[in-house]
Amino acid sequence: MNATKILYRKLRTTFREEFEPGTQRGRMKLVLKENAFAGDKIQKERIPSVYVRKQGIHNLYRYEHPEGYRSCYTCLNDGSGLVVVVLDLLTHKEYERVFGY
Repeated sequence: MNATKILYRKLRTTFREEFEPGTQRGRMKLVLKENAFAGDKIQKERIPSVYVRKQGIHNLYRYEHPEGYRSCYTCLNDGSGLVVVVLDLLTHKEYERVFGY
């Protein structure tokens, strides 16, 4: 099993309960299912090194939740199609720290 599938399986298990319909994260899931590119694309030179070094991310998107949280996600091709992988759920303060603002 390649690293992409392992990462996807791990994240899918971790976030399964948080993405129940009716929650803000559940709404994000529905939006991203409809349009994987609905979030704001982060410019390559602005992608924090933690995502590049630890997770090998080369495309990153930000999804803003109404309650002030932000999710970072990437889009991968697993061989059978496009897969959206949510990497984290951050408060505004955490997001600023990760991105160095």
